[in-house]
Amino acid sequence: MSKKGYIILGVISLLIAHNLIITNILGFYYCNTTPKPFIKEKIEYPESIYFEDNVFGGFADKYIKDMFNNYLDGIHLKTMALNLPDGNVMILSFDKQSQEYKDFINAINEYREAGATYWHSREELHRKLESSEIKRNSKEHKEYVDIMNKESKREYENINKIKI
Repeated sequence: MSKKGYIILGVISLLIAHNLIITNILGFYYCNTTPKPFIKEKIEYPESIYFEDNVFGGFADKYIKDMFNNYLDGIHLKTMALNLPDGNVMILSFDKQSQEYKDFINAINEYREAGATYWHSREELHRKLESSEIKRNSKEHKEYVDIMNKESKREYENINKIKI
């Protein structure tokens, strides 16, 4: 191949790949000259958050209630903003001084306590059954089953209180 052929091949290659070359040069320059971000503190739970629904143009009433129930609990998230179909933004807050918040915290604590009692009774029952300390369908067995049923019911009642 002659010198003229190499020049033509080089020009055609540059025409095809010029955007890749320029992009790589600019990216390299940007990465080396831009200051690196400094993370001063780690935020475990944000105080507030904004959700934007770009697919349907805003949150409908049903989804607003779901977002409120699923995310806004006053512990992990205190304020939430949602865009609405009419273009406005709805701001939802959870007040720690409200009775709802206190009831919510009490329900969570009761739920956890009921769950712990249930699992403790279950483990103890299985341990005693395996070691033959008690027999199946005996009086002691039924007492453990009654405790587990009571705590399971208490768990269910409190999980329903948690949903707003």
